[in-house]
Amino acid sequence: MEAKSGLSSKISSVKVYLNGAVITRTFRASLPAGSHRLVLDNLESDIDEASIRISLKPSGTVRSVAYDVYERPVSEILGEDEAKLLEELRSLRKRRDNLTLKIAGIEKYIATMDRSLPLALLAYLASSFSARNGDVDVSGSIQKLMKGREGAAEKLVNLRLQLEELEARIKELEGRLKRLKENTVKVGRLTIHTGELAEGEYAFTVSYAVRSVRWRPFYDIMIEGGKAKILAYAEIVQKTNQAWSGVDLHVYSKKITPVSKPEPSPWYVSLYKPRPAAMAMRAKAAAPAVEYAEEEVEEEEKLAFEKLEEVEVGGYVSYRAREPVTLEPDVPFQVLLSESELSGDRKVIWDAFTNSPPVEVFSFKNTGSTISPGEARIYVDGVFVGRTRLRLIAPGQDVELALTEANRLETERKLIVHEESKGLIGGKAYFKRGYKLKLVNHYPDKIKAVVYDRIPVAGDPEIKVELNKAEPEPAEVTTGILKWQLELEEDASAELSYAYTISYPREAELTL
Repeated sequence: MEAKSGLSSKISSVKVYLNGAVITRTFRASLPAGSHRLVLDNLESDIDEASIRISLKPSGTVRSVAYDVYERPVSEILGEDEAKLLEELRSLRKRRDNLTLKIAGIEKYIATMDRSLPLALLAYLASSFSARNGDVDVSGSIQKLMKGREGAAEKLVNLRLQLEELEARIKELEGRLKRLKENTVKVGRLTIHTGELAEGEYAFTVSYAVRSVRWRPFYDIMIEGGKAKILAYAEIVQKTNQAWSGVDLHVYSKKITPVSKPEPSPWYVSLYKPRPAAMAMRAKAAAPAVEYAEEEVEEEEKLAFEKLEEVEVGGYVSYRAREPVTLEPDVPFQVLLSESELSGDRKVIWDAFTNSPPVEVFSFKNTGSTISPGEARIYVDGVFVGRTRLRLIAPGQDVELALTEANRLETERKLIVHEESKGLIGGKAYFKRGYKLKLVNHYPDKIKAVVYDRIPVAGDPEIKVELNKAEPEPAEVTTGILKWQLELEEDASAELSYAYTISYPREAELTL
């Protein structure tokens, strides 16, 4: 069985996942009758051997596949690139020689001009004292010489700049060629053993997974009035030793990860038994490390769960490039995955209790497909206002997206009631507070505003908290949180007020 090497394969498709990729290659081979050993070389060096799958047409079997990794000079792997670099280098050196000759000629011309100008100037001065000065246009000759020198000097500067750029490019190419000749790189190699085949030409398809490919989602969110446009992008980075040219690119919003069937185990409880002091001290000293480890595990499980939740009805979100693409090693490749338009509602939210600046918020329902977690740039009315990070957004999920500080909404919170007494109200001491909130709309249009404030919540059965008044009446009061919903016209203002009383045993101290 004679080995057939030097086979040339082509990548037909690349399916990129969040933590790897599946590559499909094809090659053809004309084979005589019998079994064969085919060697497919110059492959990626991090192939998952268990993922290798091979098929061939018109028909036949593959008995075994062996994968190994070895080192080869970079120049042997990128022979075609080396030839292109050498050809470009020869062309640039030729251009450099031509530029050098032109520069030398112009420098010689300028030197001649510099020698001629003083003589012309002397002739002009002599003619100005001669009665025949009208017969010779010496002034015109000087102006012509000076204009010629000025044009030559400008051309010389441009040519010298071109020469500097050429020299830099030549130096870069010489360095790359030196690295090609001196450096080695790890490459993968597949050895395929076939069964008995009839004579003919066979088409082989080889697929396998690699780990050195990643993609991350990121977004542009464009807010205009009550509309939002979400542009979803993928940034793909592959760190193999191969340049993938003209491939059919697919992007999947899931991870290649093993799972196992849950196997429930019994939950045992025991009575608490105090341990000896020495053992308790050792346990206490070790406790922080144990707690930290548990927190790490919980965080890892949480992140993995979020990523695995990127599921549509019937499958994961997937994308396919409209045209073949080229992925260079270590060169980020960005592609637009999708564009969706959503209707929503813009409003301003002010948490008066914390006295923090009000914030513009855009609320919408995700009527499209799953939005994967990723960084997002936010633009409001065409202006970049900041960045955020999107969590997983499932189809049909309601989302509130913070945009930017609402600096056109003027706000004020003022204390208007402050009473405290150990006197008796039904046998208890009391504490009263009241506040007035003011909002002024300086936006050019009507806005919706949501205002939050707080009243205390009793943490003891002997404490009683009563909301005495609230004008206007809040839309909601939930566990001490007051919520108002307003609409403010342009240049309009609104005032809100509320007061509350806390009563408690007079012999007790109240902590706020």
